Amino acid sequence: MIATIGAIALIVSAAVILFNATYRADYDEIQVDGPEPKDIVSEFDVPVQVFTSGKIERPTAMALDPNGRLYVASFAGAIWAVDDIDADGRADVVAEFARDLHQPEGLLWLNGGLYVTAYDKLLLLKDTNGDGVADTREVILDGMPGEK
Repeated sequence: MIATIGAIALIVSAAVILFNATYRADYDEIQVDGPEPKDIVSEFDVPVQVFTSGKIERPTAMALDPNGRLYVASFAGAIWAVDDIDADGRADVVAEFARDLHQPEGLLWLNGGLYVTAYDKLLLLKDTNGDGVADTREVILDGMPGEK
């Protein structure tokens, strides 16, 4: 139980840090120098080029499940499941896992589900029927500090 509470606290802290580090009123004017996405190599073979495809807008957080599926939260209110089926380092499938979330900013895969910090809530999303879409949404914590 203590480990679960610690993991949840870590998600909330990471979400706040990530939001404060990435959100700017002049978001479209930020310039970042760095390698091309195709040149980035990840320890876990995370398919980085998915962010340049335009399908996932303004990614805010990522988490891997035990099978290597990458979940990516979008500030627009969706979570995408990204699969590299042939293990070539490129996303073969990018599918919507959940939608209608309010600013999801933190993700953690734990105990068979995806914990999500979304604005003023901590949610647990699960795909119970194996279709790749979250079909349960449990509010774990409500009323966290948020913008008014």
